[in-house]
Amino acid sequence: MQTRTWYLAENDFPGDSFCIPGVRLSDAERVEAKQILLLARQECGERFGGYRILVPDLGADGAPLSVRGHRIMTQQGPFHALREIPNVVPRLNGVGFVYDPWVQRLLLSPELNQGGLVLISGSAGTGKSTTMAATLVSRLQTYGSMAISLEDPPEYRLQGLHGQGSCLQMPAQSPDEFAGLIMDALRCYPAGMSSMMLMISEIRNPQTAALAIEAALSGHLIVTSIHAASIESSIGRLTSMAGQDLGVQSARSDAAEALKVCMHQKRVGKAIKFTALKNIGDYSVATKIREGQMHLIASDLQKQMSQNS
Repeated sequence: MQTRTWYLAENDFPGDSFCIPGVRLSDAERVEAKQILLLARQECGERFGGYRILVPDLGADGAPLSVRGHRIMTQQGPFHALREIPNVVPRLNGVGFVYDPWVQRLLLSPELNQGGLVLISGSAGTGKSTTMAATLVSRLQTYGSMAISLEDPPEYRLQGLHGQGSCLQMPAQSPDEFAGLIMDALRCYPAGMSSMMLMISEIRNPQTAALAIEAALSGHLIVTSIHAASIESSIGRLTSMAGQDLGVQSARSDAAEALKVCMHQKRVGKAIKFTALKNIGDYSVATKIREGQMHLIASDLQKQMSQNS
């Protein structure tokens, strides 16, 4: 899925706003960027961090253009990094990314209806949000039930019906709000309903990590992401953060039981390469997580990936 990006400095626009070396804006692109920046500044005010805006008339067929942005402070003043969010809702059957059949089977596994944690890792810009949204929507269409997403800020328009399932989106102003929103979300699910899901856009602090693991142990399917360079480091980072809240050994033990799938995404040119580790009925993987031996998981990962090729 090809999307447009903008990098705009508030104080210097329109002179040097596009700060990637070698990139020049045409007159038409400058008019477009100016309109986007105006709405971004109105949305943010003096606030820094993530946000989402709708830009009239710039999308396909004159529809509003949905843009996700992040405002930071630099030595030369406020700066905005913005990315177009496609209006289509991604799905695992090829709407969004082209997912290999084994990825689709793994993320649509009926075994995940019993609950657990699906952790999507990778660096920024590798499409973790797309995979999480595709997983949520595709599982709702396949199995029904109810999902709630907690996002800072929301990207795709997930709220509404998807087949026999439905989704509610709860926006957050910052990651510090996630803990309270997770508790609110868990209180909103109908009693007795199975296959319920909760999507947390990103784990960034110890309390969110701990609550995600504990919610996964309660029978919900938790789909979330974490910034990490590999599957081993993503599991290590998850348990390390949760350990600050739960205690190291409790975090490892709980993660060994809760974590069902850990997927890593890496951009190779314009394509996305996926690797994944399944921890469903695999005592070897669970034991290594419980004992904190993340460096030994590479052999399990290699074995599982060879079965997918």
